[in-house]
Amino acid sequence: LEGKVPGAALPEPLVSLVEMKGATVVADDRGKGIAPTVLTFTDAFLNSRPEDAGKFLAAVSRAAALISEDPEAMRPVMIKYARVPEPLQQSFAIPVFQAPTLPTRELVGNSYTWLREKGILKKELVYDDMVRGDLLP
Repeated sequence: LEGKVPGAALPEPLVSLVEMKGATVVADDRGKGIAPTVLTFTDAFLNSRPEDAGKFLAAVSRAAALISEDPEAMRPVMIKYARVPEPLQQSFAIPVFQAPTLPTRELVGNSYTWLREKGILKKELVYDDMVRGDLLP
């Protein structure tokens, strides 16, 4: 905002804050249908504690439902724990969260291909190696 940094990649609510202060958003993923959160577990954890993984996902589902039922009731919690900047505390839209769902084969495939092309992933994998849906509530 002072001309010292030519650009930045920021998460919400910081994007809204700098927009409020005059910054220009060049590109963003709003409206793209991309989930803002990805939950991952190691194979070792899933194999040794599948019940705990299932309980965790059930808790995330319950939390998403509570937020969706009455988003404004969650404002004090959001302000306290999400570190919403003071100028946005009363106006920032409370995000609505969906219950956990599996990513599409296309999305996983596109991500996997990109990671392989960049040399980040060396191992050949298929969708079922990377996604496990039997633990969803």
